[in-house]
Amino acid sequence: MGMAAEAYKVVGLRNLQKNLRKYDKDMAKELRKANLRAARVIADQAEKNAPKGATGKLARSVKAQAGQTSASVKAGSPSRVPYANPVHWGWNIRPQGGSNPPMPFIQRALKSHHDEMVQEYDNAMEELKRNSHL
Repeated sequence: MGMAAEAYKVVGLRNLQKNLRKYDKDMAKELRKANLRAARVIADQAEKNAPKGATGKLARSVKAQAGQTSASVKAGSPSRVPYANPVHWGWNIRPQGGSNPPMPFIQRALKSHHDEMVQEYDNAMEELKRNSHL
């Protein structure tokens, strides 16, 4: 069973990163913060959308992560919430029989809050531009 994923590419991000390093050494950190703020928009909604179950561990495991060139939203962990992937994507065969349909709570958050995420990212880029005097 293949996994579907959605990706967004920011055109010119690497060039921006290179130019920002010329002006200010702290800009790389600021770019990471901008990516993280954009990812948090989706992570906050994904946490609300996640199935709560008996313990709520899955919802609490939703986290935004970011680097200088990327941002992501992840849920689960191999040791504490190993069922995050099968819950999100669904699975067909269980030892007990039957199947579970997908519950794509992260994708739903992305679809419903895409414009808000892009706006947050645009605002962060404008702020970086103002603060760096480019």
